Amino acid sequence: MSRARSALAARTSVEKLKAAVCAAYGCRPYQDARFTDFYDVAQFCREHSEELGGTEGSDGWCFWQVGKWAVLSDLSLALVRKPEALASLSETLGAVVISAAVDIGFQFAAFLRAEDGEITRRLLLEDELITDEGVPTEAERGIHLEDFTEVEAEQLWRHYDLPTFEHDPFDDVFDCVAVRFDG
Repeated sequence: MSRARSALAARTSVEKLKAAVCAAYGCRPYQDARFTDFYDVAQFCREHSEELGGTEGSDGWCFWQVGKWAVLSDLSLALVRKPEALASLSETLGAVVISAAVDIGFQFAAFLRAEDGEITRRLLLEDELITDEGVPTEAERGIHLEDFTEVEAEQLWRHYDLPTFEHDPFDDVFDCVAVRFDG
């Protein structure tokens, strides 16, 4: 976990997730790309992420399928910073949506679960404070969360058979989208 990572996942297709996510997060796409090499994905996302020197008000997102889960990833941690958008996305898709983020450099960790338009679980480590809201998930069984950290956030994410944040999925097809939040 040497770099910041953020992702959300829903039991749906990439096409359905792509169609719903901009309405939920209040953005509009302005450039699409498709890659089979994850290094190209990372470059595309960096170029379009305001947090990493891209255009103001923009972000670069990457979509891919992991079994029954459509995954959306960003490098800026923006996906977990808008729980109301995650809740809206769960309602639009009619599916459970989970989101997690880790940034070991800033001691930041998050795990959120949304269902039927509501955040049902929110764990957050930020500025050395832990937020613990909602009903514990099945994924939390056997995990000691008194000291919620990046490790526990990733363990909860992995419970859903999703790849570790350290893993770069080299052999896949990745749909990338550059989005603007400026209206």
